[in-house]
Amino acid sequence: MEISLLLFKRKGVLEKSFKAKGGNYSAGLQSDRRPNILKFWFMWKAKGARGLGKHVDHIYRVTRFGMDLLKRRSDRFILWKHPLESPALLFQYVPQQLRGLDRTTHAFQLAVNNVAFPLMALLTRLGVVNIGAHREPDGLAVNKMVLMSSGLWSAGISNLLDVIDQFGKHLDCSNFPNH
Repeated sequence: MEISLLLFKRKGVLEKSFKAKGGNYSAGLQSDRRPNILKFWFMWKAKGARGLGKHVDHIYRVTRFGMDLLKRRSDRFILWKHPLESPALLFQYVPQQLRGLDRTTHAFQLAVNNVAFPLMALLTRLGVVNIGAHREPDGLAVNKMVLMSSGLWSAGISNLLDVIDQFGKHLDCSNFPNH
């Protein structure tokens, strides 16, 4: 089963959205995915308000660690969206063939922009890990990992990035445009 959450670090962000207007609550956030609401309710009931708060704090700590790790491994990963806005790591992966090239060139930027989808397909096909890939509104293709598990720790993030590098470093970039 899958769960989708909208997490906020500050209290009261959504209060205006959920105040009744004209006697009903129709102006608030809507979800047509009832199973997600049910799973969230079970997690809330199981953990309680404080436990759920601790869960969210843990997720953001792990995400912050992941962002720092991506920055430290900047020869292999390009962190995208530096501010901690959500429990997601958005990054571009730099295969071995592209390492050491001038990152300011148009050719490098085009080549690395074409890595996200082949990397996702490779890792999924091999049954290694399922990471997302999507194209941002500006055309930038990025990989995305949403970190939601309370069982995820810094060592897990480090191992996951090692696995991505192990399987992705030999991606053939020769078919990518302008490379």
